[in-house]
Amino acid sequence: MRITHPLIYLLWVVAIFFADHASAQTQLPPKQWSLNYGGNDVDIPFVIKFTTDGGTIAAGYTDSKSGDVSPQPNRDYWDLWIVKLDKCGTIQWEKSFGGTGYESARDIAQTSDGGYIVLGETNSTDGGVIAGYGGTKDIWLLKITATGTLQWQKRYGGSGLDIGNHIEITSDGGYLIAASSSSNDGDIRGNHGTGGYTDGVLMKLTSAGVVQWSKCYGGSKNEELFDFKIINGTTYLAGFTNSIDGDIPPDQKNYDVWLLAIDQNGNKVFSKIYGGSQNDVAYCMTKGNDGSLTLAGYTTSTDGDVSGAKGSQDYWIINVSTSGKLNWQRDLGGTDAE
Repeated sequence: MRITHPLIYLLWVVAIFFADHASAQTQLPPKQWSLNYGGNDVDIPFVIKFTTDGGTIAAGYTDSKSGDVSPQPNRDYWDLWIVKLDKCGTIQWEKSFGGTGYESARDIAQTSDGGYIVLGETNSTDGGVIAGYGGTKDIWLLKITATGTLQWQKRYGGSGLDIGNHIEITSDGGYLIAASSSSNDGDIRGNHGTGGYTDGVLMKLTSAGVVQWSKCYGGSKNEELFDFKIINGTTYLAGFTNSIDGDIPPDQKNYDVWLLAIDQNGNKVFSKIYGGSQNDVAYCMTKGNDGSLTLAGYTTSTDGDVSGAKGSQDYWIINVSTSGKLNWQRDLGGTDAE
């Protein structure tokens, strides 16, 4: 079972900038602008980032062939869509990439040359998409210029389902990708699961997209890694786990929040779980000024590490030390699902 990222419920970008950060804690900041982007069909963002020119860049997928979206002859389903905006939200350029299958962007980062590295997914083998491993989705990496021109593309995975979730540019100019995979061939080796279950995957690439190493983490059931932070040479990855074996502590109860720490060579430092007897998932993580890590996602539990439940599914935020110690948790929401 794949747990769907909550951002797919957004219908494009609403950008709100904070004019006075100091007053944001006591009152709503003034809205500077609010704009919609898209065409005649579904247009979904997965990520929006600030750019060095003061603008923003958004990436996700489009099923449209009109409006702000340039038509593509191969667009039978989703295409990966990127929109570059200036500081006022005006579109500077937009690009779509893909074939007759499904393509989407999951993350994007600006590179030192002013261009962008785009982490996506594809199951096409036409429309200019590089060949892959079969009919399932593969991890798709695109390097584009500052104006959206494709420079190169790479495809990673195996015969199973391979999904990239987060990418960071490393100090050596290469890339680190957090992903999930049910493959155990091709670029993915050492998967702990069988029968379509996914492992969390971390891939280290050179600046040209060549795989330096790729490692699987998890157990015999489902794991996925969504986000990570690098602190003093240690990579901390956040996601969820459903296993009780392999790299997972045996006291995991159902779907628990998973925090995995690894060293610079991909070796496990520790593996920690947080949650209760129901479903607990972390989608994102940030580093605090005190060096701690704050993970955010949702919970349906009312016991274990979870207290203060409000409804059937709540926002859940936890703060942990870099050794994995749970410092505090907050359950936020109402009587229905958040």
